Amino acid sequence: MKHIILRMKHLKLLWLILLFSSLVVGCSSEKEAEEIKILPEEQNVTKIINEELVTVTDNSFIVTWESDSESRSIIYYGETTEKMKGYVCEDKLVKFHYCEVKDLESGKTYYYYTMSGKVKGEPNEFSPGVVTTLSPPSNEFIFSFASMNDLHFGEEIAGLITVGGRKLNEGMKWPDPQNPHWSFMNRAAIQEINERGADFVIINGDITSEYKEDEFQKAKEYFSIFKMPYIPLRGNHDRVGDNPEDYFVKVFDLKNFSPISGAKYNIDEYGQVYISFVYKGFLFIGLDSSDLKTGWGKLSDQQLDWLEKTLEDNRDKVTIIFIHHPVVSQPDDLLGQLSVLNDTSSRNRLLDIISKNEQVKAVYSGHTHRNKSNYYKGVRFSEMASVKDYPGGYAIHRVYKNGIMTNFYKTRCDECRQWSTMGKNYEFFPNLPAAQYIMFGNFDERNFVVKW
Repeated sequence: MKHIILRMKHLKLLWLILLFSSLVVGCSSEKEAEEIKILPEEQNVTKIINEELVTVTDNSFIVTWESDSESRSIIYYGETTEKMKGYVCEDKLVKFHYCEVKDLESGKTYYYYTMSGKVKGEPNEFSPGVVTTLSPPSNEFIFSFASMNDLHFGEEIAGLITVGGRKLNEGMKWPDPQNPHWSFMNRAAIQEINERGADFVIINGDITSEYKEDEFQKAKEYFSIFKMPYIPLRGNHDRVGDNPEDYFVKVFDLKNFSPISGAKYNIDEYGQVYISFVYKGFLFIGLDSSDLKTGWGKLSDQQLDWLEKTLEDNRDKVTIIFIHHPVVSQPDDLLGQLSVLNDTSSRNRLLDIISKNEQVKAVYSGHTHRNKSNYYKGVRFSEMASVKDYPGGYAIHRVYKNGIMTNFYKTRCDECRQWSTMGKNYEFFPNLPAAQYIMFGNFDERNFVVKW
């Protein structure tokens, strides 16, 4: 009987311990759910604008927004709207906000809202207040690489459109001439790629603004900051034009440059420069789509012959192609129709070659400065937004055994955020939608998985 009484006492004690533990845990959970106290210096915020859900990976998401007065960057998120956790993304007081929520589960839906001072962000077409993280194509991650395009080193005015020497708009200019937009946007992209990590970087054309030698030299100087190999490709702004020599080839020493083991640039009789290399069993191809004189979209017959032979020799390898000019567009897409490879003959042959090689799984372009995707015979053709202006950033591509996950990231330096907002509201022409509707892209054009 005595033993029974002792056991009952022990059970009662155990029950009290468990009850106390649950209360402690409950208090901790309640504390997490408490609202974050507003600081006195945040009281002047009256509105949140320009909120965008930018990046969604398998374990994170990024939201940016603007407040009319300075505040910390705060976000509440959770698996239900009833229980949401407050998170101070940045302790500093800013008007232009960047919030990255990490350590999430893949394929799971989360609810969120932003806070600046006492003001709560409202869902909108660019930031719906609910997000489902991506599901990787498989559990077998192999490596990641980065890409960036339309860097425009040396550009004085962004968004300026001229036809036949006649200006159709005024463009945009950063107020500090000692720190131009191309400088801080590219510097931030390079530093962030270093921070996020990648095995190599593909620079998919339009490195310079006016194909000048000093612009190429400045780009090479910035690229030396990379902690990984980089592979430069030509864009229309990197053409030869009337220059006495090809500064793209000269400055990067492409006749001798081998950025990755086994990689070697080919320079054909026409002057176009292209490259292929195998990395961890995957074939990467970088094409030159620019007419050397005019910059118009065209591939030489010699380059297409080389591409055909390279693919034929590597039918057993999943292949990813980079080319500056877009290859595919829809009939009702005016910007796309104006931007695809201008030379119909080489464009049609390129599509024919790709369609006959099922190992080609993805094609990435730049040129349009926007996030946009199209399909042709089962292959995804993706245009990635520019580094130098809105939305302003780079892409990280994570390669798995059975597919690739691509995510676009905005640069996050203080100047970058303000410059991006300037570009977001910029009208290329009167009565046309602002850049936000043209360049930002749909959610699945910025964040997507291609399986094979």
